Amino acid sequence: MEQYGKYPPETVGVVVWGGQESRTRGVTIGQALRYLGVKLIHRPGSWDPRLEVIPLKDLGRPRIDVVVTMSGGVFRDMFPHLISLINKAVKLVAELDEPLDMNYVRKHYLELRSRYGEASLIRTFSERPGDYGNKVNHLIETSSWRAGTDIASVYTMYMGYGYDGDMRGISSSELKDLFKALLSKVDITSQVQSSVDYSIIDIDDYYAYLGGLSKAVEVYSGRKPLILYTDLTQDRPRMMTAKDAVGFYVRTRLLNPKWIEGMRKHGYMGARTFRSALSMFSGGLP
Repeated sequence: MEQYGKYPPETVGVVVWGGQESRTRGVTIGQALRYLGVKLIHRPGSWDPRLEVIPLKDLGRPRIDVVVTMSGGVFRDMFPHLISLINKAVKLVAELDEPLDMNYVRKHYLELRSRYGEASLIRTFSERPGDYGNKVNHLIETSSWRAGTDIASVYTMYMGYGYDGDMRGISSSELKDLFKALLSKVDITSQVQSSVDYSIIDIDDYYAYLGGLSKAVEVYSGRKPLILYTDLTQDRPRMMTAKDAVGFYVRTRLLNPKWIEGMRKHGYMGARTFRSALSMFSGGLP
């Protein structure tokens, strides 16, 4: 955390995709619960695990607030029980009688409650029910943006639907303001990679979701967040900043003669994969 200069962060913004959570058995959801300082207690024969608060003396740090941004495709539509679980955990932690400098969830809840009421407990956001994609990738690919505020505006417009414990996709100008207020408190943004088929340089969804989230945080907070990217495809997890991750995959793929030769052996599909990776840099990353 030396380059960040602050520990612990008050709020972490995470990107959750359904495929990644399926392959990793919910690693990002586990991270979110750990940030909040709660753990799951599985009961035999029950599909509804119990949440248990980890005492501060055992946690050894303040409870960190979390903003969960979800893909509309797989995760939002297939894992409503996990969305409900996060909301239950946030509510549980926000109601704890603990010092505000040791419970950032409660601190932020009390700061926002007077304006947004109980909606200020919502921490799970995605596109409108039935919609898929936040349009940031189209904005970048068509060069339809002039400043970071344009990206942040489109991102929050499409991602500002809050999902409560009953899985209702709630949206209003007030809720979008709540989303912006929560993003303004984010210090770190993060996402995991769980497939060897693609990396941060291969598909535009990374800059649509992780990039869109990070740019929105920068615009609404006035500071650049630390962007973390975790590769879980190897035996040992590799955590990097987004900048280091892009450099790593450019060297090991686009500038790697062995990778290029391997793509050539796959004919059309290899050329398509190579071109797709190159196109990531043609429009400018957010």
